[in-house]
Amino acid sequence: MTESFDVKEQKRLLRLKYAYIRDSIPEKTRKEASLAICERLKSTVSFEFCKNVLVYSAIKSEPDLKSFISAAFEAGKGVYFPKTCKKGVLEFYKASSFSDLEPGVFGISEPKEGLMLYDLSQSENDLCVVPGLCFDKNRRRIGYGKGYYDRFLSKFKGIAAGVCFSECISGEALPFEKRYDRSVDFTLTEMGIDTIVR
Repeated sequence: MTESFDVKEQKRLLRLKYAYIRDSIPEKTRKEASLAICERLKSTVSFEFCKNVLVYSAIKSEPDLKSFISAAFEAGKGVYFPKTCKKGVLEFYKASSFSDLEPGVFGISEPKEGLMLYDLSQSENDLCVVPGLCFDKNRRRIGYGKGYYDRFLSKFKGIAAGVCFSECISGEALPFEKRYDRSVDFTLTEMGIDTIVR
């Protein structure tokens, strides 16, 4: 019980630290870095050969994926956006263009009603781009603390790519609870790709 509490407290402090670091990056630098991240994502083998790509709508100071998403539309990929549902479930819905999105909870762009739900049982050849406040060299991630992506990734069979700015890669191992937390397959920043074989 104490260990679990300690891990939660460590994560809370790290969220505060990396949210501050990310928010402190000048807007111009963030925009340039976001474009570089998009270019690197487009050049990955995972993107080239995937059937569907699961993306996110950037909030606050997260890397903006619009350039990458536009490329996915143009390449004929199935493009899916997340929507938070009851009981901490994250569902993805297929969009044909940005016009299929609308402001949702907290003003975050979400898929409109009536779009096709993503089929997790058919996810072997797909790419999921995962946001996070920070990652470490072991591909461990700290998000916003709700566990949406951890629960989703526990069932996802494709490739998970964690994206963040280089300032948000921790030089030390992040706290990790095997029962709940899920790592990604590789991390990607504006500086490059860090792939570690499992």
